[in-house]
Amino acid sequence: MRGVKTWSWLMSVAAICVMASTLGANSNGRVVRENDRHACKENRKEFCPQSEAGKAGPCLRQHMAQLTLACQAKIRAASPK
Repeated sequence: MRGVKTWSWLMSVAAICVMASTLGANSNGRVVRENDRHACKENRKEFCPQSEAGKAGPCLRQHMAQLTLACQAKIRAASPK
């Protein structure tokens, strides 16, 4: 009986890990957060206040080293390969 409980517990842990990794990362393995849609909003305000939302890409690329990691990832993902 103890083996069945251990097996059940291990399967539960494995299922949770699989769900967490699937929900928590995109196809590139980057962590996805709910606020990624607005990952660059504060960076745009700080470094590119003259740029309109959605058109700040070139300006933000000039400040890449100073941007948040989430914004850097978003810009790299949007850049043509």
